[in-house]
Amino acid sequence: MKLVLTSRNNLFIITAIIVFALSGCSSETTYILTEDELTWMAYENNQVVKFQSSTGLTRTYTVYGRWRGDGNAAVTILLDGDTLANNQGTLDLVKDGSGFNVTVGWPHYPVKLTPTAMLPVTDTISGIILNDIYFSSTLSSDSIKNVRKVYYSKSLGVVQFVESNGVTWTVKN
Repeated sequence: MKLVLTSRNNLFIITAIIVFALSGCSSETTYILTEDELTWMAYENNQVVKFQSSTGLTRTYTVYGRWRGDGNAAVTILLDGDTLANNQGTLDLVKDGSGFNVTVGWPHYPVKLTPTAMLPVTDTISGIILNDIYFSSTLSSDSIKNVRKVYYSKSLGVVQFVESNGVTWTVKN
């Protein structure tokens, strides 16, 4: 049996070799969070987080998700409060091509806190001296987004937030 190579056969063989070679190459990079990066995850699944206000009221949030993701290595928790609109918070640990980043979204707070882009401060919250406090504030006057300051501790999560009416809510767990 004699194999005759025509230009059509050559084109087919070359195309097949190129497709086969390229299919073995993947430009997708998988990012895995290190144990040190995972220390930013201050919550456990189904954890109940209670806050008491400076006026004596209590708010309860439940952590109802904790994931260690693939690809971009995102970890997200959702804090579920009451049924008011916009009353969920998030903690995202994301590692991708631009590096590692943490963002905190809090109910009724219009911007995300990015503690990995800040320097920590020392503060006393609920009688505990914490040297890993990161905080953010805004001048938002939106009545739905009425939280003006959020204080986040790498070791405890959100430890305090202040509403635009001056009421301070402090973690009580």
